[in-house]
Amino acid sequence: MKCLRFIAGGHPARFDGNTGRHYHIRCLGCGRVNDLPMPVDPRFEEEAGRAMNYRVLGHQLEVQGLCPLCQGLARGKNDSHQHPREGQGR
Repeated sequence: MKCLRFIAGGHPARFDGNTGRHYHIRCLGCGRVNDLPMPVDPRFEEEAGRAMNYRVLGHQLEVQGLCPLCQGLARGKNDSHQHPREGQGR
């Protein structure tokens, strides 16, 4: 099986089994990373290159927010699901 190693600023390296071009979403509460089900937009690279006179070789996009479980924890909900980092100390 092929996988890609990626490092997002300040976070530990992760390995991704999806080797196609795609975006990620990261939970700022627990650190969980998921693939975003949306296509990569090549216009972003074209426009960035034109605006800055760069030869753009690629881009990475990571959306950040709170996953549904962390949203519930932030609201004080006592969910029956165990949080991924519960008992690990933050």
